[in-house]
Amino acid sequence: MDYLTSLRLFCTVVEAKSFARAADILGLSPPVVSRAISGLEERLGRLFHRTTRQISLTETAERFFSDCTRLLDELQAMEECASKRAGEATGLLHLASPIPR
Repeated sequence: MDYLTSLRLFCTVVEAKSFARAADILGLSPPVVSRAISGLEERLGRLFHRTTRQISLTETAERFFSDCTRLLDELQAMEECASKRAGEATGLLHLASPIPR
């Protein structure tokens, strides 16, 4: 799984407050979500305090979540802007017309 997808998954887990609910929202299996979060934790350190009934964010994860949501929102805005521009006509238009007599 690529890093950007892992960041989106992380944000979904935080918002859903559950690995299983995040998996349902994203149409993934819970083990896929768990592996993605484990990969992030290998890279960044511990992100969640886990019990059998709930998860909570570490202090690091709280700051990381804030930065991730900002980054993902900016990325989405960039993609929307680029797709709007792709549909617009660009370039130089040459017109030719016969001279009336």
